[in-house]
Amino acid sequence: MTRLAALAAVVLVVASACGGSRSAVHGGSGVVTTGRVGSLRLGVSTEADVVSFAGRPGVIVAGKTPWPRVPGYRALAYGCPSARGPGSVFFSPTGCRAVYYMNTNTKRLVAFYTESPYFRTTDGIHPGMSQNDADRRAHQTPHGPWFAIGDWTKSADLILPSSCGRVISGRCDGKVKAFMLEGNYHPIGLTFT
Repeated sequence: MTRLAALAAVVLVVASACGGSRSAVHGGSGVVTTGRVGSLRLGVSTEADVVSFAGRPGVIVAGKTPWPRVPGYRALAYGCPSARGPGSVFFSPTGCRAVYYMNTNTKRLVAFYTESPYFRTTDGIHPGMSQNDADRRAHQTPHGPWFAIGDWTKSADLILPSSCGRVISGRCDGKVKAFMLEGNYHPIGLTFT
């Protein structure tokens, strides 16, 4: 191996090691649980942490859900198809790849929405996956007001709504539409029904 090739190999190893928690995909990527989005922690991570993890957002939108006594939010949106950002409805009907919601009172990450296949659960479920495959991995079928599978804990709710058009004999012909995650300690209304 030449000196130049050896130096290039060392630079690549060091660069990958120094990457830390920053995602290689603009908008972020990684495992989503009821407490985390990649290296970010619900109720702990700040806007600066989100930008370090996901890059500079394409759109920042401030807003409030219609729920009384629920604080407003500041949404950092990535991969939106238009400059409007996450849209006039609270969660992302305009197809933003990822939206990180900061509670305006606590200034902490409290909710997350994604349609990006670069995010996955610990079971390997990702947006766009066949709903039947996701059901097998999660050991559950879509149910409830969101017609979703998910993980509901004391600290947070992770909801994976389905795009099921119909269910025949307990099987769904759709896909996992998105991930919706919201902490329960300082919520902003993303997952309220």
